[in-house]
Amino acid sequence: MDIYRRLNDMKIKSSTSIALAVRPRPILHGISVISLFALAVGMMAGQYHNDPTIRSIKYATIATFSPIVSLFSTPAQTLEDIGTDLSAMRALYDENQRLQQEHATLVQWKHVASRLEAENKELRSLLGLGASAGIHTLTAHIISDSHDHLNHTMLIRADNASQLRVGLPVMSAEGVVGHTIEVDGALAKILLITDRLSRIPVQEETTGTRAILMGTNEEGSLLLQHTPNKEAFPVGTHIVTVASDVFPIRMPIGVVTEHREDGIIVAPYAHTSRLRFVTVAVPDSPTH
Repeated sequence: MDIYRRLNDMKIKSSTSIALAVRPRPILHGISVISLFALAVGMMAGQYHNDPTIRSIKYATIATFSPIVSLFSTPAQTLEDIGTDLSAMRALYDENQRLQQEHATLVQWKHVASRLEAENKELRSLLGLGASAGIHTLTAHIISDSHDHLNHTMLIRADNASQLRVGLPVMSAEGVVGHTIEVDGALAKILLITDRLSRIPVQEETTGTRAILMGTNEEGSLLLQHTPNKEAFPVGTHIVTVASDVFPIRMPIGVVTEHREDGIIVAPYAHTSRLRFVTVAVPDSPTH
């Protein structure tokens, strides 16, 4: 019985100790709140009383809590700075997009200006072809062309349909391009000098030695055949057309570049794949 009584006494003492240990926490919390309130009141009172002790307490309190206030105010300032930086970055992005769009527009206009300048230069060169006696010219725009292993042809639209007919020579500013083989209103089909079916009577520019110039279906390569001898057409010789029904005057066509077993190679002056405009030569009167 004594043992049970002692154990019961120990339980009571332990419960009392635990209760005493737990109770001071809310008490201390209340004391701290009251102390802070009293400190605040004292600091407010210090605003009206020039008491050195209160002033010292006030300054000490400010010195103690200023770092804490700064610590909590720093994130707010940081967030404000981040917002300002993001706004500046957005403005820079918008400005960069605008500048890129302006640059793209300027590049497009530059390409347009370059193309117009090239076309203007080409047309000015073509205007000089009309100065030859006995012919006048029609300017034509190239609609399409065909350069393959079967044929080399071109479709053009002339500015004066009434004067178009089959068998008219077609030239660029550099030289002969071909001749018309089909006409439908303002449209005409051109057989290019590089077509394998093309046969043009030509001659050496200075001596007048004649030959037949044939197409090879290869861009930039013509074949000179039916020549008296190869020595009559040395490399560098300029080849012109012979005056005929199709070519009423001597027209430049190419230059000799190579001698081969199958004939003499002539490089045409006109690069048909690069052309936008051509000139159709129309005789003032029929050639006999």
